[in-house]
Amino acid sequence: MCPNGEPPLERADECKAWHEKRVSTRSDDAKRYGIPLIITEFGACLGSESCLMEINAVADVCDTHLVG
Repeated sequence: MCPNGEPPLERADECKAWHEKRVSTRSDDAKRYGIPLIITEFGACLGSESCLMEINAVADVCDTHLVG
């Protein structure tokens, strides 16, 4: 549900946790290898409130882990 673009708004916390798990795993990998972590694309969605929630969730998690 969360990796597919526009999840229901009532699942926002669950999806943010899903993104946290995925990004933190990749962040740990990057630290272990001594390389920067850059995410260049993470999907697209339509102009809905669910889309905005999903984009913000990914961006917030990336900010937390200093992902470019």
